[in-house]
Amino acid sequence: KSIAENNSIAVAWSILKEQQFEHLRRCIFANDGDESRFRQLLINVVIATDITDKARRAGEKRRWETAFSNVAAWQEEWQSLDD
Repeated sequence: KSIAENNSIAVAWSILKEQQFEHLRRCIFANDGDESRFRQLLINVVIATDITDKARRAGEKRRWETAFSNVAAWQEEWQSLDD
């Protein structure tokens, strides 16, 4: 699953771990906990680009619909605040 995305993560991480990027790494994460959180963020962002994973896409669609299903009501409320 997500073969291209996992390869991209592996390549990006190996490049970031090169000696020439030591200063950048210290700026991005100061300790092992920060490094772990940053790596997980990187993985999540890249995996989210996998358009071939139908289950993931279905979950995203459900979350989108939940978050934005009542936009008309929000628009009315925002317009009433402008008046």
